[in-house]
Amino acid sequence: MPDHFSFLSPSSFDWSDGPPLSSFRAVSTASILYVVGVVLATFLSRRLSPAAAGSSSSSGVDTKTTGLQWKPWFGSDLKYVQLVHNVNLVLSSSIMLGGVVVESIRRITSEGGVSWPPFLLCEVVTNQAARGSLYYWSYIYYLSKYYELFDTVLQLARGKPPPHFLLHVYHHAAVMFMAWAW
Repeated sequence: MPDHFSFLSPSSFDWSDGPPLSSFRAVSTASILYVVGVVLATFLSRRLSPAAAGSSSSSGVDTKTTGLQWKPWFGSDLKYVQLVHNVNLVLSSSIMLGGVVVESIRRITSEGGVSWPPFLLCEVVTNQAARGSLYYWSYIYYLSKYYELFDTVLQLARGKPPPHFLLHVYHHAAVMFMAWAW
């Protein structure tokens, strides 16, 4: 019987154990719900809570509501929440990079060779299950794509759609599939 928390241990990671959110159904459902949710939240926010004309500064530009298309959901621009979110992204990306570098060096050393290791670009397809530390870091990267959806939620909660709306939403929905298939 597989250990249900083996996905927390890099060396014992095994994709065939079915770690959380690892199925095609999970990534498909998440992507569809994300796109529908963003479109629906944008539509409802514009309709139900349009931006009020704020008080303008002496330059004639309202510094608090410039670019708002609806009232912020929580009555705040959430800049500190955005800051914490961005710091989390930087730190988690750094940890993932470190994990991949360490595991790549270990694998290069264990497979004996200083020549260019092909697994860094494309894994040789075998009947063997995807397991081990390098796959663990790929899985963590895939999970980070779910956390990155919070970017859009924050942008919408701040009273603005994301810049380049279609590109932003398409990117987040598509990258989840790319990371899952990796």
